Amino acid sequence: MKRAFLIFYIFFFSSSLLFSQSGWIEQVSGTTENLNLIFFKDVNSGFVVGNNGTLLKTTDGGTTWRLQSLETTANLKSISFLDSQNGYIFGPEQTFYKTADGGNSWENLSDSIKYSFIAISFLDLQNGIAIESPRDDTAKVYRTTDGGLSWNYLSKVISNNYYIRLLDIYYLDENIIVTSGYVAFSSVLYQSTDGGVTWSFKFYGGSSDSYIGYNKTQFINSTTGFLLANGGMSSMYYAYIYKTSNSGTSWAKINNSGLPLCRSIFMLDEINGYTVGNDQAYLGTAKPNAVYKTNDGGINWTQQVSSTTEKLNDVYFTDINNGVIVGDNGIVRRTSTGGVTGMDKEIITNVNFALHQNYPNPFNPITTISYELPKAGKVSIKIFDLLGREITTLVDEYKNAGSYEVEFKANYLPSGVYFYQLKAGDYIFTKKMVLLK
Repeated sequence: MKRAFLIFYIFFFSSSLLFSQSGWIEQVSGTTENLNLIFFKDVNSGFVVGNNGTLLKTTDGGTTWRLQSLETTANLKSISFLDSQNGYIFGPEQTFYKTADGGNSWENLSDSIKYSFIAISFLDLQNGIAIESPRDDTAKVYRTTDGGLSWNYLSKVISNNYYIRLLDIYYLDENIIVTSGYVAFSSVLYQSTDGGVTWSFKFYGGSSDSYIGYNKTQFINSTTGFLLANGGMSSMYYAYIYKTSNSGTSWAKINNSGLPLCRSIFMLDEINGYTVGNDQAYLGTAKPNAVYKTNDGGINWTQQVSSTTEKLNDVYFTDINNGVIVGDNGIVRRTSTGGVTGMDKEIITNVNFALHQNYPNPFNPITTISYELPKAGKVSIKIFDLLGREITTLVDEYKNAGSYEVEFKANYLPSGVYFYQLKAGDYIFTKKMVLLK
């Protein structure tokens, strides 16, 4: 009897211990500042930057963290390493630090920054690229050839367009540079193939999927990258993943909705990746504290249990099992099981709902909207103007599964850009159309 009880106790205790260490486990960060971005230079050594000059370092894979001192109160947004020794920290207000000893000490090079850069990327120890993207001027590109000691103007990405905000830049090789951001509600991306001298437009999120808002671009190598685009209007509740395999020359959409709004994406490779929740919780299914995982290249996503109510800002994995998430109020969570707890929600799969581009487009004054429903349910189709104001309702009724068409007559409306939105159950799709009289 005692032997049976002992075996049961050992089994129960071992199982409980194993379960308690699965999923995302809270770590002590030593700060209550908002944490913005993570970077690991190897499986053990990693860094986190945050608001008010916060810099954290770990040497044991994220289990323990130590605060490092920087002489700044800037809200740091970026940290990266070229190799095990050489790295950079960048922030607003012309904040720039450099390390040559693996992050043990940091040299303040902020005085070398004479412009309000929004992003920096280094190709090697000497050559770097930066972008300045003010709200009242066109985006400008600058280059350094001395490791960031000095920066020289190189080019404009696009002339005479003050509405494009470019937020990220990537130095992929000595010739190819990619910069990405948004205009209005849409993602945009430009590519240079001559080291930043001239630029070509390569991606516009609104071209086929209505207005899509930009959030994050990540390149896992010099050719393969992923772009996370959130629904840009308050009526669009989902995130979309795009992929390039040719250094940003062309992009293909990976998923057809189902993934709620997200803030950041980290792809470990072309198959396995994670996203973390968005701060716009009032928009549909957005969950600020959510973590989502894909193991099929971004087609399907599983929601994980993050064990926090704080807004998450970034995620980073060093291998298939070990990763870290960070967020507001000093939140740090670590996993050694790929985030899996056994309590994860079912995979968010693509459902064969479809909202097709209206035809003709542009139109005057009549156009046809076609759509497909894989199952019966309540359906609505509404028209909105450029400011998001509802114009009219075309469909508002219960419909069986099948393919449908509805005609929109706009003879009473002025020329301009309009949106039509299909809502069926939890699924919402929005597309753009142009009335040209």
